[in-house]
Amino acid sequence: MGLYANQYRWYFAKNYINNLSVTVIDTANATIIGYNNLGNPIFAPNPPMISRNTYWVNVADLRDESQQYTYFILQDAAFTAESSKLSTYYPSINPNLNASFFLVKDLTIKGVYPIEKLPDTLISLKGVKVPINKANIIRSYRASNGMVHVVNALPFRLKDKVPEFKIEGEKPQSFNAARTVLYRTKLDNLGKTFNDIEVYDHKYAEFGVFYYKANLPVVKYKVYARAISGLPGDPQVTAFTQRYFFYNPATLSYTLFYTHLVNPLTYNEAYLGEYTPSDFGNFQVRLTAANSTSVNVSTLILDYLRFEPVLP
Repeated sequence: MGLYANQYRWYFAKNYINNLSVTVIDTANATIIGYNNLGNPIFAPNPPMISRNTYWVNVADLRDESQQYTYFILQDAAFTAESSKLSTYYPSINPNLNASFFLVKDLTIKGVYPIEKLPDTLISLKGVKVPINKANIIRSYRASNGMVHVVNALPFRLKDKVPEFKIEGEKPQSFNAARTVLYRTKLDNLGKTFNDIEVYDHKYAEFGVFYYKANLPVVKYKVYARAISGLPGDPQVTAFTQRYFFYNPATLSYTLFYTHLVNPLTYNEAYLGEYTPSDFGNFQVRLTAANSTSVNVSTLILDYLRFEPVLP
């Protein structure tokens, strides 16, 4: 895709994306020895590796002529200003994970939008709202597989770039023991369908379910949980407690964040408190059962954990 005309006024954005690089497995030449529970291939030890542009791998391969994209490229002043706004929330770990990356990842739109057909808002490939003001477009041109708009401003809303998120109970990463796990579809008191996880009568003290979120911004969050027991077909009809531990990179251990008393047929969220990660990076949660093997005491149930950022 002919995105980058040789113009010094958008040199920063051009060079930033061109210089992004990551080493990945060369899947075309690696030997597959099996598949994991998610259906992803397991490669033989020491697979061949190859360098790839991070943007092409994690956002969109803009060289792909079979796809059609609209791309917004920021002039240098706009690129610097918008990156600076995000730097508090996405402090630099490396060139592939810094404020500039979390800016440019939302500059690519699926489909072709010439200037006369641009709405006031588009949705990036990563699901973020992109605010459009045609007055900020200083040049537009067709590329071989899409449309490029050069802009002198693209002021993303902070709440779209540092969004609320949920950790869904039914999407665990792993467990600390092999037990029967129920992935349920239920109706709440308003007749709305929801999905959750339940581990019941597992006879394992402090059974743990682990969850993971990549690239957590540095911001204060208000944390809420929803766990509903006692619905039709649920054997858990008495109150029980479960605990949420958050991983602390400084101590390399999990720290107790909240002990949750789950009462039957409680549909509202429980407010757990405030949490601010100490560093930008990966976030890990351990949902932990009581230190008991007794039935109805050691149960785990989780619809979701919700993290609401406190933004200026």
